[in-house]
Amino acid sequence: MRARELYKCRTLILCDAAATLVAAACLKDAGAHVLALPPMRRLIISYTLPDTTLSALLQQLDAHHIRLDPGSLQHWHLKLLVFSEEVQLSNLSMPVPDTKGTQAFSQLYQQHPHGDCDDTPEELRHER
Repeated sequence: MRARELYKCRTLILCDAAATLVAAACLKDAGAHVLALPPMRRLIISYTLPDTTLSALLQQLDAHHIRLDPGSLQHWHLKLLVFSEEVQLSNLSMPVPDTKGTQAFSQLYQQHPHGDCDDTPEELRHER
């Protein structure tokens, strides 16, 4: 997996504008780079996947009693993002499958007897 696929940048909308600075400090301690935008009640968070996950960051916010905006579709969006990160992490832990190249399969195919055999003798085939 490429390194750019492991880099994540997320935007969280909080309930309270005053909590954005507290949340930013809390998430910086958890290993994320955070930009707090108090007038818009938003946090812009960037992190890399093996080190930090969105699930861990959300648990950190919950531990400090910082609530996200319940009125938006953000709740469902975050659930989808957490699931996709879990899948990415599980794919990282899987070994790379041992696959053969196309040349190996073409060599096997050429050696395999095919169903389009011509029963015409060799000398008659050259006369055509």
